[in-house]
Amino acid sequence: MQVISIVNRKGGVGKTTTAVYLSLCLAKLGKRVLTIDLDPQGNATQLLVRKTFIPDDKTIGDVLTGEVSGLKDVIVASDVGELDVAPASDRIKEVERRIDRYPLRDFLLSNALKEVDYDFVVIDTSPAADSNLVRNGIFASTHAIIPIEAALLSMSGYVLALEDLHTLFRHLPEDGQPVLLGPLLTRWDKRESVAVECFDYLTEHEDERFPTAKLFGTVIRTNTKLKNVVDPSELKPRKRSFDDHMALANEVISRITGVAPEKVAKKLAKKRTRKAPAKKKITSKTVTKKAPAKRTVKAKTTKTAVKKAPAKKTRRRVQRKRTVATKTGSAS
Repeated sequence: MQVISIVNRKGGVGKTTTAVYLSLCLAKLGKRVLTIDLDPQGNATQLLVRKTFIPDDKTIGDVLTGEVSGLKDVIVASDVGELDVAPASDRIKEVERRIDRYPLRDFLLSNALKEVDYDFVVIDTSPAADSNLVRNGIFASTHAIIPIEAALLSMSGYVLALEDLHTLFRHLPEDGQPVLLGPLLTRWDKRESVAVECFDYLTEHEDERFPTAKLFGTVIRTNTKLKNVVDPSELKPRKRSFDDHMALANEVISRITGVAPEKVAKKLAKKRTRKAPAKKKITSKTVTKKAPAKRTVKAKTTKTAVKKAPAKKTRRRVQRKRTVATKTGSAS
């Protein structure tokens, strides 16, 4: 049974989103998955069992305090019907104080997991650095993932998360320490130069204390619609978020087992054997297409009024006037 804790002391980097949708995609790959919510905010519970969970129901906190006989008593089926959930509520804050006086308070979850059998268990932890709940999640894990927002301020959070893990691992034998699978870039936007700088930095700078912690090749691209998703069933194939988290699930399986999943191998084989579409032949008909005839616009002629010239005086009329003038002159 592979137990993966999603950890980072910095909040708002996508821990819950990663835990929920990684669990969902692992289940879609045919794996038996249990999601454990160790965050007092209970966001993973709200996403996965918001229709059936009642705040007064038994939670993972009751398992840690011993108020129920075992983990099986609090596990419920998720709303999507493909994975199981160990829910949490705000009452888990009291558990933090109550188990502080227990002698083996850091291994309560590890002991509870011995009675269940799943392919994968994904644990969503709180942003607190030094917390009994966080230590329970890490000490019960076989692997860990550190989500990092593709922003400069998140780089300092990643360094602090490495320091936290290194400090906690000292309390465990070498063969019992979780394997850090690596950092995972979330809210990735290739149009922002900062995101590219973060990717390059994490690729080039590796911590010698965690030789297996290689940056995931998969990045979770930014998606404003995902922030408003209240039902994981809305995460459908051929959508950006679904593709990214499904690629993450495949990469997680590949890193843990060292073998690519069968479905991925089949898809790769199909892509390799798929024939390229035939190119369209260019014929002389397509080349010698006649250009459309241009429309000729006739100029409108405007009729101008032609004025008639005044009639010229005739020669007879002039002569008649002259004769009349001579007669009158002689008479006088």
